[in-house]
Amino acid sequence: MKIQNYTLLLLLFLFSCKKDSPVVPTPEVIPGKSSEKKITAFKFSTITPEAIGIIDETAKKIAINVPYGTTITAMKPVISVSDKATVNNAEAADFSKIVVYKVTAEDGTTQEYEVTTTSSNPKFSIETYTGPVELEAGNGYFLLKGKGFGTDASKIEVILTNRTTLVKTTMPSLLLLNDTSIGLTIPETLAFGTYSVQLVINGEAVPVPVTLTIVQAAPILESLSSASLAQSETLTINGRFFATGNTLSIIFKSKTTGTIYTINNPGTDIVATSTKLAVKLTNIPGGTYTVQVKSNEKVSATKDVEVIAPVASTLKILRIRQSTHTNGYGFYPGEGMRIIANFIFYTEKPSIIFSPLTGITQYLIKGSISSGSMDETTIDLEIRASIPKGKYKIYIESNGRTSDLYDQIIEIL
Repeated sequence: MKIQNYTLLLLLFLFSCKKDSPVVPTPEVIPGKSSEKKITAFKFSTITPEAIGIIDETAKKIAINVPYGTTITAMKPVISVSDKATVNNAEAADFSKIVVYKVTAEDGTTQEYEVTTTSSNPKFSIETYTGPVELEAGNGYFLLKGKGFGTDASKIEVILTNRTTLVKTTMPSLLLLNDTSIGLTIPETLAFGTYSVQLVINGEAVPVPVTLTIVQAAPILESLSSASLAQSETLTINGRFFATGNTLSIIFKSKTTGTIYTINNPGTDIVATSTKLAVKLTNIPGGTYTVQVKSNEKVSATKDVEVIAPVASTLKILRIRQSTHTNGYGFYPGEGMRIIANFIFYTEKPSIIFSPLTGITQYLIKGSISSGSMDETTIDLEIRASIPKGKYKIYIESNGRTSDLYDQIIEIL
């Protein structure tokens, strides 16, 4: 009897010490609500071309293949689910490993899907990028060399993605040179900024190992409306890449003196478009110049132009720069003389005539024009040893016109 009592007590002790098994909570099912909880579509839309997932509904698995070289460690897919269902897709995920998504039906029940991402090796390869990493919009060019590009340019795309805005641009000017070379010109309309590059052939994409910076092109001066104009006329400059803001200017540099005259935009003397500049020459002295366009701190090549100053109807010597001698109007042979006269054509070689106070033989020296302005022209000459000592009156002959005798007496010492 005692043995039976002990056995009963032992059984009671064992049952009282047994722990309860953990209870797995089940989602609360809401009667009358939809229980549909399927993933109906899965894709990566931020890559080119889009990667579309293949859904195995029976196994609740999704397989998706992305282009070779795609960075998949932080991607956010586009997921479509059953009507009234939701999915936990708030943040980017690391798809270098299996990612699990949970779909919750309207009635609270759930279903998980496993996503496996793979990347296939491409049928073509890129070996080298040839070209600068800073390219001018409308004027930049680069070359891709590799293998397996094929011969059908219609199946090839080069896509530039702005690294700031993520805007993708398919390059319109692609030149398939052969199976191993693709050339590309940057379009003028491409926004300035930094870009990543992808080569896509038959829908298969491979990243190009380069980051490009697209910048404003240097201005290109193509032609002038005329190589010789009067100061009263307007010079038209034709070209490309003229930035029409306040960074634009036109530079005239005298080929004789090196003096620089700059006309800035905006201003009363200039009308600017991206391909044409109309410039008034009113404030440019007569002379021959090189002209170039400066835009965004970049300058074009130069072209030559002659600005013709108006010629006074009566030629006149205004003054003579005196020498350093006691007699300010005395000059030795070999010494330079500078005469200031009213306007003479820059292209002329005015003649300075020395007429003796006694005697009839006159002496001629050809002068050269060193500078000109709206009011006067500077003529330089050298006193020749062939002119005898004595006192002279001088005058100028130029372009069929003759000045009066200068009122000061010039002495050759």
